[in-house]
Amino acid sequence: MIFDLHGHHAKLSFLLTSKAAKDLTEYTLVLSLITFGAVASMNALFGVLTNAFLGFSSVLGRYVS
Repeated sequence: MIFDLHGHHAKLSFLLTSKAAKDLTEYTLVLSLITFGAVASMNALFGVLTNAFLGFSSVLGRYVS
């Protein structure tokens, strides 16, 4: 199977040298870093909330029983 890469070469070289493409890549990297930080903080917050509700339910259980 033979591929015709001549038409795609111009598009690829434009994407590699274009300032807009570089800006888009930087924005994508920043967005992925923000997303990673948000997910990590949600996991930490989940642990804190779980411990708080477990403590609250044990205190409440002592007064109800």
